[in-house]
Amino acid sequence: MGITHEINQPLTAISSHLHTAGRHMEKGHLENAQNSLDKVRLLVTKISRITKHLKAFARVAGTELTPVCLDTVIKEAIELMSNQIIEQGCILYYQANHPTLFVLAEPIRLEQVMVNLISNAIDALSSAPTKHLTIEVHQQKNLVTIDVTDTGIGIEEKNLEHIFDPFVTQKEVGQGLGLGLSISYNIVQDFGGQIKVLSTPDKGSRFTLELNKAEK
Repeated sequence: MGITHEINQPLTAISSHLHTAGRHMEKGHLENAQNSLDKVRLLVTKISRITKHLKAFARVAGTELTPVCLDTVIKEAIELMSNQIIEQGCILYYQANHPTLFVLAEPIRLEQVMVNLISNAIDALSSAPTKHLTIEVHQQKNLVTIDVTDTGIGIEEKNLEHIFDPFVTQKEVGQGLGLGLSISYNIVQDFGGQIKVLSTPDKGSRFTLELNKAEK
């Protein structure tokens, strides 16, 4: 549903800009028509990026662990979720301090984990007065940690120990099955890593991925 929305939104805008361009051309306002067509071109490029990600997600993920550029995976996950971030009015903080840092993982499944964590953070920010989403990367010897922190609704302490169980979710009916964190947990376990969470109700949550550093 989220991907459908992301594609339908620019398609609607394209239809509007094409109509506007046609009206400008009828009146001989070629410069204004060109402006509308330039906007169409940008929107088509945006849809192309979305479908590129979908194609990558549709591939059968491999099981072999290889050195994966962490910065590339994080940026692609952010790009895939960019519409939701903008619509929610979130302020995103991510600084690529380690652009050449590699972790032992499988790129498609690692991106799925990052997309899931970012998506959950955005959902948690929907009713928050302050909407900050922060992604930080740290390395300690052979261990790499990725913190995804939000200033959202947080998670009750009694629910924390079950947060990675299948079908556990704080979302309303019809907004998710609660499988994302369970699947993400298993993926990270397959990588030989861990996923942890700290949360305070009404203040926010921090999900931490711990992965093994890899040499390229």
